[in-house]
Amino acid sequence: MISSPSTRRPGPVYPHGLTGEAIPLSCRIVGLVDVFDALRPYKKAWSRKAALEHTVAERGRHFDPALVDCFVGNFHFFSM
Repeated sequence: MISSPSTRRPGPVYPHGLTGEAIPLSCRIVGLVDVFDALRPYKKAWSRKAALEHTVAERGRHFDPALVDCFVGNFHFFSM
């Protein structure tokens, strides 16, 4: 994970130039939850619903589509 930081899915990952599925799964997971956590309601800028809607809107662009589907499908398990 250190050599492949979380980043936008379509863009190259420094320093190896990885994109899409070539980005390690662990990095794609951290990328998704890092952004979602940054949008959490404790910052009072985003509601839980708005943060989830943003995550879904970025499916396939910023985030791995399969991970977003898994995240949304299990969202009811997360408490905030």
